[in-house]
Amino acid sequence: MRQLIRCLVLAFFVGLVTALPGIAATEAMKTEVRPDCRYRTDGYVASNNKKSWNPFPDDDVFRPLLADPKQPQVFFRYQYVHLRDVGGENLNLGNVAVGEYFGLIGRRQEKDCDGGQLGISGAVFAQFDLAADSLDLINADYVIGLPISYRRGPLSFRFRIYHQSSHIGDEFLLAHPRFTRVNFSYEELEALLSFEFPLRSKLVQEIRLYGGAAYMFDRQPRIHRSRGQWGLEIRGGGSPNVFLTEVTQKKTKEDEQEQVIGVPFIGIDVKQYEEHRWILERSVIAGMEFYRSSTRRRLRLYMTYYHGFNPYGQFFISQKIESVGAGLSLAF
Repeated sequence: MRQLIRCLVLAFFVGLVTALPGIAATEAMKTEVRPDCRYRTDGYVASNNKKSWNPFPDDDVFRPLLADPKQPQVFFRYQYVHLRDVGGENLNLGNVAVGEYFGLIGRRQEKDCDGGQLGISGAVFAQFDLAADSLDLINADYVIGLPISYRRGPLSFRFRIYHQSSHIGDEFLLAHPRFTRVNFSYEELEALLSFEFPLRSKLVQEIRLYGGAAYMFDRQPRIHRSRGQWGLEIRGGGSPNVFLTEVTQKKTKEDEQEQVIGVPFIGIDVKQYEEHRWILERSVIAGMEFYRSSTRRRLRLYMTYYHGFNPYGQFFISQKIESVGAGLSLAF
């Protein structure tokens, strides 16, 4: 852990010192609204427009992963879990996550999305036993990291160094006195490459493909280090005014921006761990995303399916599960 802290502090100050001359020379920040680079789907091409340094960018140039169960975000989910290796036992769980990305500094095009930036991301992923009288906490994973992201047209990249530590709930330990607790924590280097294919169709706006790899270090216990990850995301055509009972004709561009838009989506995320002998661990999500084009906030309602080793806590080492569920996510 001390090694991770030293690496994070060093990376932060190196980036800050490198950026200071550019910040000092940058013109005053313009008030024009920049498109949300996380969810832009119009198929823009890379350009050579002027870049400038900006502290605290309000979005990222790498889009968050839809189906990754460990993507830092805010969500509330119900999951019906089948333990495949414990006599077919079934559980009713509540999954809660609180997390987000915060941009620290970026060098981006003034009116576009090309460029790179450094941020910080963190999240807590917690699972609760809904069958227990007091909704017992089973496990909580704490994740903190420094992501570096870069975009050039439809191609984007994210490199992240992060720490995770897992903690078993006290109520769970009291209810399972024979459970052997493991001090499960690790640091990991992760690299992901993403490419977006705009289709500009009424049915499908865009198809996104991504893939990459990761390598653990300073881990407890000493499990195998490597993993691969890849996935697919499909965004459908948007329908405005999904919440209105009466369709009113919009007369100005400002009025159009206030329409609530609903977009169907589906995402598939696949991970393969050396620790699990490279088997395919599949996470699928499908639902609707709602937003207004004049804001960066989004709400998602969806169904989920997962098949593989438990992605949360020290159960990750040996517990095989299959689950279905429903959830709500908030994006800021």
